[in-house]
Amino acid sequence: ITVGEADNAASANASALAEANAAAIAGGSGGDTITNTGTLMAGSATEPDESTGPLALALASSETIDVGITLGDADSAATSDSSSTAVSDISGIQGGAGGDVIGNSGVINTYSSAEALGQSATTSVSLTLGLSEGESTANAASRSIALGTGIDGGADADTITTDGTVTVDVRSQAITLSSGLNLELVSIGASDQSAEANASATADAVARGVYGGDGGDTITAAGNFSVKADSFVDSKAVANTSGGFSVGESVKQAQSRAETTAHALAIGIDGGAGDDDIVDAAVLIIESVANATATGVSSSNSGLNLAGSSSGESMSDARATVDATGVGIRGGESELIDGEPDDDTITVVNSIAVDATAEGQSDSTADTTVVAVFGSAQGRAVSDASAVVRAKGVGLSLIH
Repeated sequence: ITVGEADNAASANASALAEANAAAIAGGSGGDTITNTGTLMAGSATEPDESTGPLALALASSETIDVGITLGDADSAATSDSSSTAVSDISGIQGGAGGDVIGNSGVINTYSSAEALGQSATTSVSLTLGLSEGESTANAASRSIALGTGIDGGADADTITTDGTVTVDVRSQAITLSSGLNLELVSIGASDQSAEANASATADAVARGVYGGDGGDTITAAGNFSVKADSFVDSKAVANTSGGFSVGESVKQAQSRAETTAHALAIGIDGGAGDDDIVDAAVLIIESVANATATGVSSSNSGLNLAGSSSGESMSDARATVDATGVGIRGGESELIDGEPDDDTITVVNSIAVDATAEGQSDSTADTTVVAVFGSAQGRAVSDASAVVRAKGVGLSLIH
């Protein structure tokens, strides 16, 4: 409780970073010779709802609560921010730098999973006998990156031969929730109150059966490949500004923004940059799945204004971008750094099955309520929602 002029500020910040990096066999720098005839397990198989959880899990949560009773003019600002990042990079066999010779006649299982969760909540409650101005802001962001490769040649010219079984399963998930609430119980005097909530979530999943990397590689593949990339994103932003009883000019504003981006890329054999020679006699089964949901909710309510003008504005924006791409065999870069074209030779003598699925949803809601007994009343509500969804399946691609 403050008697006289009050100037208050409250804030909370949280951030989290989680990383998981592993390889069943790692060659390191220099030219290595690696041969696998057994069963390799890199990472662990997990489903999104399993209790074991992902290999990399980042959780950031922040909350700010500001309560003020002022007998006089009041100016307050409350904010909360959270940011979470999760990265998982798993390989069955990793050659590293140098010209490596890698052979596999066994079984390679690569599982990579990452999940990032971000949450921010800000609540402001005020009772003012005098001029008042208040802001309640919540920002939350989450980013998840999951990379998985069966055989990764690394930099330089490598020779990779596999006639065994290669399974790669990559999952990436990002979930974000942001909530901003500004509640003015009583205001005797001019009042300007606002609430803002911003939520963004991005998830990337990249799965490769064999990756040549930089340099002119020679890749010979037989046996069976199963490669899957799965990306899931959900973000929600809720902003609410509400008034109780007021006398004097009253302005209420609420604004929410929710953005989601989901990328999933699955490739059976990826030559990478350089002049590659690829011969494929393997059965390739490729699956890419991406799903994103964005929700924005804004609400502005002036309450009961006994004497004075009242205005309210509510704006909500929700955007979802989804991209799922599956490729059986990809040659490499379309153009090298020095401007010379990449020259790949690819021979395919077996079947390639590619499935790419993308789903996106965005919902946006805005509502404004303005009540004035003796005075003018003006209200505005705007909501915008958009979704861009792309799914692409390619058996053979000569360029990125």
